[in-house]
Amino acid sequence: MAYQPKSYRKFVATAATATLVASAIAPAAMASSHFEDVAPKYKDAVDYLVNNGISQGTTESTFGTHENIKRGDLAIWLAKALKLDTASAPASGFEDTAGTRYDAYVSVLKSKGYISGKSTTEFAPNATVTRGEMAIMLSNAYDLKSDVATSFTDAVGIYKTAIQGLYAYEVTSGKTETTFGTSQNITRGDLAIFLKRAAEVVKTPQVVSVSAVNAKQLIVKFNKAVDKSTVITSGNVINANFKVNGVALSGTNAASLSEDGKTLTITSGAGTWEGTYMFSTTADTVKDTEGAYVAVYNQVLDYTDTVAPTLLGSETVNASTVKLMFSEPLKTKGTVVAKLANGTDISSLVSSSVVGSDLVLDLSSASIPANSTINVTVLGATDFSDNLLAVNPTSASVVKGAKDGVAPTVASVTPVNAKKFEIKLSEQVQNFVIGDVKVNGVALVAPATLTQDATDKTKYTVQLASAVSGLTTISVDASAFADLSGEDNAAFSQIVNFAADTTAPTLASADLVAVSNTTNELLLSLLTSLKQVLLH
Repeated sequence: MAYQPKSYRKFVATAATATLVASAIAPAAMASSHFEDVAPKYKDAVDYLVNNGISQGTTESTFGTHENIKRGDLAIWLAKALKLDTASAPASGFEDTAGTRYDAYVSVLKSKGYISGKSTTEFAPNATVTRGEMAIMLSNAYDLKSDVATSFTDAVGIYKTAIQGLYAYEVTSGKTETTFGTSQNITRGDLAIFLKRAAEVVKTPQVVSVSAVNAKQLIVKFNKAVDKSTVITSGNVINANFKVNGVALSGTNAASLSEDGKTLTITSGAGTWEGTYMFSTTADTVKDTEGAYVAVYNQVLDYTDTVAPTLLGSETVNASTVKLMFSEPLKTKGTVVAKLANGTDISSLVSSSVVGSDLVLDLSSASIPANSTINVTVLGATDFSDNLLAVNPTSASVVKGAKDGVAPTVASVTPVNAKKFEIKLSEQVQNFVIGDVKVNGVALVAPATLTQDATDKTKYTVQLASAVSGLTTISVDASAFADLSGEDNAAFSQIVNFAADTTAPTLASADLVAVSNTTNELLLSLLTSLKQVLLH
C-alpha cells in the first residue's frame, strides 16, 4: 500500500490572503508547568488540552497524568477537542447520563456515531476506558481507520481496524513492539497525547483498500471523499484513471459512488474481477473534494468467486414493473415461472430481463389482473462465476398494481439563481427527463440537466446551460411522464421571475495585525489591490 505516514502530521501552510496571517497570531500559550505531575513526555499534550479549554486538570496543582480516565470525562474531552455543538444534539437515551454534566457531550458524540453505550440505556460514565475502547472512539471521531498491518498481537476483533488506523497515522506506536495494550486502561496523560496527535493528523487523500465482492463488482475505498467527476462520467468509471497490470481499464464499466464519496463500486462490463492481478490508480488523476490528488495506489488482488447469489427481496418500480433484487449481478436468469394465487400459470404473460443484480418483471399485459398476487419462482439463475442460486429454486410474491385515478402534477417551480431552478411534483413519478421541461416553449437539451433529489424523490433540480432573466415561462406538456401507478401527468405552465443579481461585491473590512513592518507593507499592498478590484 502506498503510505507516507510521517507526512500526515506536518503543518500544511496555505497562503489565503490576510486571514492566514491574522489567524497565525495566537495569544501567548498557557503553560502546564504549574501541574506538579506533568513530566516532559506529557507537557506538549497537556498544554494542548489546557490551551484549548479541553481540560484544566484534577486540581490546581495536578493534572492527574497517571490516573485512569472515566468514560464520561473522555466524552467531554473528545467533544471539546472536536468543537462540537452540544446545544442541538438529540438526547442520547442513556439513563445514567441524563441530567449530569456528561449529558450534552455524550449526546452529541452518539448522534455523530462516534461512541456507543454499554447498552441502549446505559453509557457507564464512571467506568474506566480501555485503550481498545479509546482507539475505537478516536478512529471514529477523526476517521482514522486503515487496513495497514501492525505487529500488535492484541489488535484483533472489533479493535483491529481502529488500532491499525491509529498506528498508520502515527497516533500510536503501541505499548511495546508487539502489543497495543488493548485491554489495559488508558490514563489521562496518555489520552492527552493521543488526542493531540489525532487532532494534528493531516490526511493525504488515498485509497484505503480495494476488494472484489463478487465476480463483477470491485470496491475501491478512499480515506477522504473524492470528486465524482474524477472517477465517473455518464455513469461509467473513467477507465484511464485505473489500471490492471499497468494497463488502463477498457470497455464500458458501470460505476457508482457512495453518498459520502468514499466508496467507489466498479462493475465490469466485460469479463470479471477474478484472478490474480495488480490493481492501480493512475498518478494525478483522481482528486478529493478539496482538489488534492489521491496518492498512487498499487495492490495485488487474488480473487475467486465461490459465493452463490441470494434473493434479497423485491421492489415495486411502478404498477406494472417489479424487480427481484439479488446479492450480486446475474449472468443468466434461468427459468422464471409465474402463477396466480389460484395456481393459474401466467408465465407466458410475464416478460423478464436481467439488469445488473435485478431480475425485472414486466406485468403490463392486460391479461394479468390488477391488484392480484403473483407467485414467481426462479430456477437455475447463475452469477458470472456460474454459481447457482444459494436456494435453487427461489420464490417471491409480487403484486400488479392499478392506476390510482390521480394524475401527477407540477406543484411549484422555484428559481435558485439565473441558471438553476427547482421543480416540485405532487408525487413520485417515472420517466421524467430533461427534454420534458420547456423554457419559453423550447424543450431543454444537454448540457442542461435534470437531477432528482437524493432524499425527496418528488423534487428535481434543473441546471440550465445558459442564464435566463426576467419573466420566463416554464412548462411541461401533458403525458410527459407518469406516476408510479401509471397515471399520466397533467399539463403545466407558469411564468416565473428570474431576478437578475445587480448587487456588486464589496469589501466588508480590512484589518491588519502588527507582525512586522515588512509583513504589514505586504498585506497593505495586497488588501489595497483587492479593494480596488472589488470596487471596480
